[in-house]
Amino acid sequence: MPLLLAALFVTGLFISPNLIAAQHLVDDLVPVHRMGEAQAWLSTAITAGAAVGNAVAGAVLEHRTAQLSLATAAGAVLTAGLVALLAQRRWRGVAALPA
Repeated sequence: MPLLLAALFVTGLFISPNLIAAQHLVDDLVPVHRMGEAQAWLSTAITAGAAVGNAVAGAVLEHRTAQLSLATAAGAVLTAGLVALLAQRRWRGVAALPA
């Protein structure tokens, strides 16, 4: 249990920087007159993703094992990371355009 708590603590350290980076990305990619809507969509996506993730993890945990539930979450994080890495070129290209 102490190892799991330590792992969760370290994971939690990256939540705020992740949110800040996402908001900065929206700030760079969205026209000023659409900023409120874009930030609302970002907040909606984060909240919906957390809700679906909790539901999936709970279902896996209820019907399988804690290890598989954590592995499922890790797989989702790795998939999101891969998508973000693949999208870097597009984000940089859009951010480089004059506003």
